[in-house]
Amino acid sequence: TTTNVENLTVSAGTGAVNFGGNIGSTTALRSVTISGATITLPAGVTTTADQSYTGAVTLVSNTILTTTTNGNILFPTTASTINATTAGVQSLSVNANGTGTIRYSGDIGTMKALSSISSTGGLTHFPAAITTTGIQSYTGPVKLVYNATLNTTNSNVSFVGATSIIDATTNGAQSLTVNAGAATITYGGEIGISEFQPTPRPIPPVITYYALSSLTSTGAVIRALDVKTTGNQAYTGTTTLNGNYTTTTGTFDVTGNTILAGGTSVDTSAGNQNITLGGTVTGAANTLDLSAGTGAVSITGAASGLASLTANGATVDVLGVASTGNQAYTGTTTLNGNYTTTTGTFDVTGNTILAGGTSV
Repeated sequence: TTTNVENLTVSAGTGAVNFGGNIGSTTALRSVTISGATITLPAGVTTTADQSYTGAVTLVSNTILTTTTNGNILFPTTASTINATTAGVQSLSVNANGTGTIRYSGDIGTMKALSSISSTGGLTHFPAAITTTGIQSYTGPVKLVYNATLNTTNSNVSFVGATSIIDATTNGAQSLTVNAGAATITYGGEIGISEFQPTPRPIPPVITYYALSSLTSTGAVIRALDVKTTGNQAYTGTTTLNGNYTTTTGTFDVTGNTILAGGTSVDTSAGNQNITLGGTVTGAANTLDLSAGTGAVSITGAASGLASLTANGATVDVLGVASTGNQAYTGTTTLNGNYTTTTGTFDVTGNTILAGGTSV
């Protein structure tokens, strides 16, 4: 009757809750709390405050859930799964405007894939699995509560903007796997670097670092900005790097070509693990620093357009490098091809092995 006044609570126990018409689309309710064995959502639910759905959710329409004044939207238990009525037909858009929290506790689309999912909020908690045929888009910080796997059928997965950081709940405990097929994966924010801070931020601010246990990304194109994991980082596809990539006990692997969008460092030295760039490297006038401790460093394709290259490992294997500045290799170094600098030095600290005709 009056916006932000009336609440709706439906408790069906082991029964079903079915909504045929929209909720709050004309005059927004204050809150909605629904529980049942199964819940069928309408095309739209609008509240000013919280929404909560406990039970297995089925989408019969393209569904939009909206809170208008920083309310939370919660699927609070692992039983709160979300599936389409027909695989690849129904979509879900969740907007917890401002600082509201979105919590997905049950798997999404694992029985019948959604056509797409879009989430915007102050903080989003991921379930163990999200499957769509189309795009997935997340705006705002993301928290991993489980080892999470995101799957699309050759459609983009996007973490939109620098605020869309991704962190584990416990340092080194949760992993993220993203499979986009022949599409693009974009990580707009840092991963495992800076913990989400509440608003307003505490004074002094509490800075905690929650590295992922691992990150695995497969797509035609991958863009990642600053990543910290305790275990492996694996990128399959043409990968754009920009910033710092660190593992404490894991390897770093790119299967495909690498493009630098800014100064880039990869450090696996804490665990003496291998670094592999399994294709060409396009430097775009940026620096590249690779440090593997007693692990191996390998660049299997030619590297061009670098400002400088530094590679440290027990063994270093590079196939042709062009830079404007210095090239420095520390470790037993295998050369094959042409190595040029326009204003810099070329140094190998360690033994040199030629795997083919070589010019410096």
